[in-house]
Amino acid sequence: DVRNLVKAVAPELIKNIELLDVFKNGKIKAGKKSITLRVTYQADDRTLEKEAVNGLQDKIIEQLSKGLGAEIRK
Repeated sequence: DVRNLVKAVAPELIKNIELLDVFKNGKIKAGKKSITLRVTYQADDRTLEKEAVNGLQDKIIEQLSKGLGAEIRK
């Protein structure tokens, strides 16, 4: 589900999604877990600027929040 939601943000620019870590402990709410993803962005016709990548990351966070109730740990 996570990969599908991430990929849906920009299928033409998101080339790879890798799950790096799944973490649970007492600091994380019951029933929740923390995951770390590595997302590879690549455009075939241009260099992606920092602002474009940051915008994609914001959209991914929003998509995961809406779709799975995910939130950024602080």
